[in-house]
Amino acid sequence: MPSITFYTPPLSDILSRTICLRVHGDLGTGFLVPVSGELVIITAKHIVEGLAEKQSAQIEFFNGNNFERLLAIPYFCEGDIDIAILQTGQKHATPETGLELGCGNLLVGQDTFFLGFPYFQGNIRYQSESINSGLPFPLVKKAACSGFYKDYFYLDGHNNPGFSGGPVVFNDVEHHKQKICAVISSYVTHAGELARVGVVETENADGFVYGENSGIIEAYKIEHAINLITNVFGCGPTANVSGKYPPYP
Repeated sequence: MPSITFYTPPLSDILSRTICLRVHGDLGTGFLVPVSGELVIITAKHIVEGLAEKQSAQIEFFNGNNFERLLAIPYFCEGDIDIAILQTGQKHATPETGLELGCGNLLVGQDTFFLGFPYFQGNIRYQSESINSGLPFPLVKKAACSGFYKDYFYLDGHNNPGFSGGPVVFNDVEHHKQKICAVISSYVTHAGELARVGVVETENADGFVYGENSGIIEAYKIEHAINLITNVFGCGPTANVSGKYPPYP
């Protein structure tokens, strides 16, 4: 594994494990983690909340040429935590691989990277790659860790529709490894106003208010996915062979 620095881009492991999901016509992102030899998808709850929890349901993922159907069982984090997992039943040949899930040693002001498939059926074209078993690679964007509050991080970056459910990756320089610290959820909005054409703008004069992207992303801490996986499977993700996770800020 290459030496990890503050500026190491996302490793090929997470690039190949990030997939484009479609559920009831809605597009989003998910990423695969191994749990006791089985592949589990972590994603945003709002992408799959139309599915019945703990019941087998049909989802779709893009296989490089088209959307392929897959049966999965969804489980949701409680309350407002925007994280869900999908039990796929698919076996994983090398269950010890995969980036560690954890946000210990993430520093405020440090760069992170988030991955996903924005505008997948829009203006952005994704080329299937033979080096990735035909699957397309996600787009990668960079965001600084601006701060955190209880269950989520604030990231300074521009989140686009389609990134929801994607992983947030950072470089743990102290332990020379790259880790997944959060799941992309949404962005903070502020009120923008469109004035009516031909009218001198005055306060609330025939304007139209809309929710504008503030450039502050909300990403839920990965500890919630770890806890949910542990509750469902009786063990945590097997990417961390120690079975212990560092404390969360």
